[in-house]
Amino acid sequence: MRNCRSRLYSFRGMAVGLVLLISFPFTSYAQQPNAQQQQQLVQQPQDPWFGQPDWMICNQAALDCNSPQRFKPVFGIEVGAIWLSRQTPNSQNLVFDQNSNVLLNANQLKGSSGDGLDTTLSFYNIFRERPIDFQMRFFQASDMSAEQTMTATQVVPLFYGAVPINPTNSNSLLYETQMRSFEANIVYRTPFRIRLLTGFRFFEVDEIYDVVDNVSSNSSTRVGFFSRAENTMAGGQIGAEGTLLSNDNGRVFGSCKWAMLSNDSFGVAQAANSSGAPIESVSSEWITSQLLDFQLGGSLGLSRRFSIYAGYQGLVASDLGLALEQNRNARIFAGSNPVFTSDNQWHGFRLSLVGIW
Repeated sequence: MRNCRSRLYSFRGMAVGLVLLISFPFTSYAQQPNAQQQQQLVQQPQDPWFGQPDWMICNQAALDCNSPQRFKPVFGIEVGAIWLSRQTPNSQNLVFDQNSNVLLNANQLKGSSGDGLDTTLSFYNIFRERPIDFQMRFFQASDMSAEQTMTATQVVPLFYGAVPINPTNSNSLLYETQMRSFEANIVYRTPFRIRLLTGFRFFEVDEIYDVVDNVSSNSSTRVGFFSRAENTMAGGQIGAEGTLLSNDNGRVFGSCKWAMLSNDSFGVAQAANSSGAPIESVSSEWITSQLLDFQLGGSLGLSRRFSIYAGYQGLVASDLGLALEQNRNARIFAGSNPVFTSDNQWHGFRLSLVGIW
């Protein structure tokens, strides 16, 4: 009995000593870490590239970190280009010959893609206690244009419900779209690699639709029918961006934004009456429009601070006053017309250089 009890005491002493030995490093740090230890404890969970060489980890990885005590990165800039193409216009007959045969339908005027500048400016961690960023983006796409020349014995274009008094044997039709966009957002990084945003959106879509009388025009004067439509929109938007795949050298992500916009829509069409005097039809109205902004792309790190981005850009807008829709419904001799709304889409590609400090 005595031997058993002594062995029990011996085993109990060894167990207590082992527990104290294992727990000693943790209890010593918990009591009072020195200044260097405190700095390590602060940096290690917050800085995704802590302790790594500069060339090993790109700053893109920091965008998924939502620790409220992070102070890096602080600034980012993205500069590149965007290419956009508009969807095929809705079907409507635009030009006939002398036998009422259709020479041109609007769905043949999709045209080429337009390109322009695309730039983003970001300020990260603007509050010390919360993972909140501020972001501004501007892009424009010009010269989304299509031009068709019609030749027949008689070319009879239909323009805002009117036809030429004396049809010619050659006309050129031009349909062009230009776009500008600016947004400013407050961005919140959640723990789930999703960035929520809300902010302001400005969006502008301008179009022209011209029917040029090639026979009567010369190098200094164009004769025919001319129109333009302008949509100047501003309002609020909400959205989210989510990381789909990531590693230390980049990430693949997608985003979706929805904007409700107040649209100052304006349009004007110009022609000439039977005496050759100019006549004009005007459309002007405040309407409500909506915009969906989709992106899907990825960034590949070139160094710790720089990466290259490439991806898809899609825009879907509803309730716009567009030139061809006004041509279908408005009447040149009415003098004043309401704004006839329609929807449109633009799809394209973005390529840019991203720097994050």
